[in-house]
Amino acid sequence: METYEESVELTRTFVKIESTNPGTEEAAMREAILAYLKDTSCEIQLDDVGNGRKNVIATLWPENTKEESIKEKYKEVPMFIFICHMDTVVVGEGWTKNPFGAEIEEQNGILRMYGRGSCDMKSGLACALATFKKTARRLEKGEISLKCPLRMICTIDYDRLRPYRRTGIRKKRRLCFRLRTDGW
Repeated sequence: METYEESVELTRTFVKIESTNPGTEEAAMREAILAYLKDTSCEIQLDDVGNGRKNVIATLWPENTKEESIKEKYKEVPMFIFICHMDTVVVGEGWTKNPFGAEIEEQNGILRMYGRGSCDMKSGLACALATFKKTARRLEKGEISLKCPLRMICTIDYDRLRPYRRTGIRKKRRLCFRLRTDGW
């Protein structure tokens, strides 16, 4: 499946998962992300931030290995990072469509998806994850090589943990590039 189609389907999957905050929060999103990445060669860590809530951190290393020694070898090398949050705000009033329906309609030749998080942030998360997974596949096949580690960070609670996300990442690594896909 091409990355575009995969991104659209993954967005639909994510929009159908309620991850409102406050509300159900993001545990079901975390499980969907882990399932999506399970058959890749990436290293996956769960960063427990308390109350059973965990960030998902997936890393692809330049040498495509999960050996612990690789971390030491690349610890001074800047990283390319995708960072996205898994939660959405509460549904609120005024919806004319199912906020968890992920319905797609065409309007004047433009396809639009309706649902909570379809713009912020589940579509950006899906695009970043599909790109990350495609990169992992190409790395596994030897089609590409990486000059620096590539990391995908899926965070909890966009609003309350913004300072944690920023400082927690910077304290641990020098950044080569950080890409946020939520438009802010």
